[in-house]
Amino acid sequence: MKFYTILIASVAALGGLLFGFDTAVIAGTITSLKSYFSLGDAAIGFVVAAASIGCIPGAFFAGRLADHFGRKKMMATTALLFIIAAIGSGFAGSLSELVVFRFIGGIAIGMASTLAPIYISEISPSAFRGRLGMLQQLAIVIGILLAFISNYFIANAGYSFLTNENHWRYMLAAAAIPSLLFFIFILMVPESPRWLIFKNRFDQARKIFRNI
Repeated sequence: MKFYTILIASVAALGGLLFGFDTAVIAGTITSLKSYFSLGDAAIGFVVAAASIGCIPGAFFAGRLADHFGRKKMMATTALLFIIAAIGSGFAGSLSELVVFRFIGGIAIGMASTLAPIYISEISPSAFRGRLGMLQQLAIVIGILLAFISNYFIANAGYSFLTNENHWRYMLAAAAIPSLLFFIFILMVPESPRWLIFKNRFDQARKIFRNI
């Protein structure tokens, strides 16, 4: 198996890393959010659940959109949604704004959970498809771990601009960094050759097949 194939599969798997990061990062912000917005248990539960709710339409429509626009374009769109959700959550001025941006992040999570496995399976040689497909699951748990590590360092950094009242903003906004990297890297990978064949773009598909 070529290193190039492993590399582009790893780039796609970054969507799984963001899946894990965005799912887990909220855990470190709950106490601060309760205090900042004066939330009860039901309200904080809704904030946490907003991302899971967003996953439903994200996962439901991602496959259809990827069939129409292409896997690569939709993964880039997913990265942009992750960026918007991270920055928007960090700057949210009200509870409703935070819920909206968490919902957008959930849409991105749902899309990533669908698109990354599709892309990886379509660029993988059949003999190695299982091993490369595993990258998505590995990336998810790494993303969860990174979220907890990020939260820990932000909560204990000791910088004067970080207080108990605002460190939740930095925790949520931290996802913008891997999201931006995902967007940049995804622009460098090829389109799925299977999708190109589906669109009768055979010459481009052959070129990609030779590379992978």
